[in-house]
Amino acid sequence: MDDATSRVLLGRFAKSEDTLTLMRLAQVYLRRYGRPQAFYVDKDSIYKVNRQADVDEQLRDEHPMTQFTRAMTELGIEVICAHSPQAKGRVERGFKTHQHRLVRELRLAGACSIEDGNHFLDQGYFDGHNTRFSVEAANTTDAHRKLLAEHRLAEILSLRSTRTVFNDYTLRYVNKFFQVLGHQPVRVSPGDRVEVEVRLDGTTHLRFKGAYLNFKPIEKRPYRPFLQAQPSAAKQRKDDSKGVGSIPAKDHPWRRFFIGPHHVALPLLNHRGI
Repeated sequence: MDDATSRVLLGRFAKSEDTLTLMRLAQVYLRRYGRPQAFYVDKDSIYKVNRQADVDEQLRDEHPMTQFTRAMTELGIEVICAHSPQAKGRVERGFKTHQHRLVRELRLAGACSIEDGNHFLDQGYFDGHNTRFSVEAANTTDAHRKLLAEHRLAEILSLRSTRTVFNDYTLRYVNKFFQVLGHQPVRVSPGDRVEVEVRLDGTTHLRFKGAYLNFKPIEKRPYRPFLQAQPSAAKQRKDDSKGVGSIPAKDHPWRRFFIGPHHVALPLLNHRGI
């Protein structure tokens, strides 16, 4: 809804209000109207992170952001969180109007599914609503800005997470494994932090240092048996000198005072030889 005129610019029925649904709706809006100055939203967890910044974010002097807010920030769109429903008065009053009128018009149109409802909205429902309930703006200048060449929506409107490359040049994301291939546009080493990018079309991409890596999905990490460390020469000589399994001879000095049926026990001497 436009804040200046109360015109409803876009609306959709959806099963849930999640990040992917909002990004898809934002993609349609941006391609149709351009970039607005700001989006005025509530304090849902989709728009606002309800935690303090961690150590890494504090070192970078950054505030934690959700995926949707991060995408809007890259597009130069401010996300303003309202502190109360009354702050979004136009939207809340618009909801009451749609609950009263839209439900009846959907019933008359025979819309019985989400797809039918969205088709009905695209047929001109909002045009009729805006004609009756919108007002003229004091300044008719359109504040929307055009999308620039660097605003690649497929990359920006995506879910991003950071993962570490293992020693076998694999990484794991949502119980899936990816093998980083040998030929890459940039050098990749074990321990590097790679950004996993899941786009709205369901494809997955790996980005590192501004470049997209070559990889392939795999069922599981390749098995590489651990090599047993060979014992050192000193340890080998020590083990050999133990004489494991050798039995002293009968005339060995160790057996000289052996107490048996044909031997006599000798008295023990103390340390002074007495």
